[in-house]
Amino acid sequence: MGACLIYSLLLAVVAVVFNRILIAEGMIFGFWGKLLDRMPEKISYPLGGCAYCFGGQIALWYYFFVENWNIFNHVFFVSLTILFTHLILWIYDKTE
Repeated sequence: MGACLIYSLLLAVVAVVFNRILIAEGMIFGFWGKLLDRMPEKISYPLGGCAYCFGGQIALWYYFFVENWNIFNHVFFVSLTILFTHLILWIYDKTE
C-alpha cells in the first residue's frame, strides 16, 4: 500500500510538470501544447491539456501494466493520483 502512495504521488508530479511547464510555449514540448490547442477538449485533455485528466489517464494505464489488477485498488489508485494532482496544482498556483 505504501508503494501505491509513492507511485501515485510521482505520477501526479509528472502530470503537473508536463501540463504546466513542459508544454508551455518555448519549452521542450511546446509543439505538443500548440497541437493540443487545436484539438477538441475531449481528445486534448487526456493527452496533456488538463493536469487532472492527464494524471488520471497515466495512472489508469500505469496500473494496468505494473500492478496486479484489482478493480477496487485500481479505482483507488487513479482517484488518489487525481487528488494528489489537485493538491500539487493548489500549491503550484499559490506560489506562482
